[in-house]
Amino acid sequence: MKTCKENLSNLIMSLCELVIGILLLIDPIGYTTGVIVVVGVVLTVLGIISAVSHFRLPPEEAAQGHQLTVGLIEIAGG
Repeated sequence: MKTCKENLSNLIMSLCELVIGILLLIDPIGYTTGVIVVVGVVLTVLGIISAVSHFRLPPEEAAQGHQLTVGLIEIAGG
């Protein structure tokens, strides 16, 4: 059963890579732009979540954590 799950995982990854390759062949600039926009949006959302979680923590825990720093870096990266 473990072998089936590993093979299924490899098959799914291969199919995803094949689809990505075809999309890059069809419209490389449009697809790359779309990927960059999606990564930027994801980073921004994760940064906002990290920053908000920092302010929701008790002050003692917030002072020891790095959620605010990580959140600001992710927002800047987005």
